[in-house]
Amino acid sequence: MLRYFRNIRHKLIEEDNIRKYIWYAVGEILLVMIGILLALQVNNWNEARNDRQFELIMLRDISQSLDENISLVQSQFRNLDNIRNSVNKLALYQNNPGYSKDSLVHHLDVARFGGTGISFNNSAYESLKSSGLNKVSNAELRNSLALLFEVEMSVAEQWINDVVRKTLFDKNEYARSYFLYEVKPDSANGIRSEIIPPTHKKISSDPAFDIFLMLSGGYISSSRSRFSLVLSKMEEVRKQLGIEIEKGN
Repeated sequence: MLRYFRNIRHKLIEEDNIRKYIWYAVGEILLVMIGILLALQVNNWNEARNDRQFELIMLRDISQSLDENISLVQSQFRNLDNIRNSVNKLALYQNNPGYSKDSLVHHLDVARFGGTGISFNNSAYESLKSSGLNKVSNAELRNSLALLFEVEMSVAEQWINDVVRKTLFDKNEYARSYFLYEVKPDSANGIRSEIIPPTHKKISSDPAFDIFLMLSGGYISSSRSRFSLVLSKMEEVRKQLGIEIEKGN
């Protein structure tokens, strides 16, 4: 092709046809410019396609991490329900001297050692943020992700871990001073401490047991509310992610 154009140019020069040569030169320049523009367009298209593929990979990773976080919150609901059930059983025991001793020990253990905490998985979001949130082409989704991970999940995690931890610490300190323990051998030829169940008389007449129940279950309702709020936000963003990912398939 280049040889063909070179022959034309030489022919026009030899014929000394300046007018035709000028028109030819203009046409050749236009062809070069068109070629450059096409090459730039193809390059831009390839970059846009690569950016979109990277975006979809990151969105899938974030969607997967949200699935894990949602499962984590749901497990905390089950944990809180178990604790609440044991606290309620212990409250009933105060008015029922015939309550099973084995059940009493079980529910005391759940109430003493039960608690809640959370550590959300935000590694996929942090990876996206380090490469630039502007990689997310959907502005609404981009804002939703930032709000969820930077504010809503962070606030819920901080509240659960800081406020509830203080309550659990107070409960554990109180349990150590209130309950009696005895040391027994365990199945691994070691030793373990086991609570000595308080008598019904002590439970029913000692106001300190009411304090223990309050510390064991007083945080459950507020924790469930926090978890419910952040769970609904995570499910909403996961739905947005699903729609955006489907568009890219």
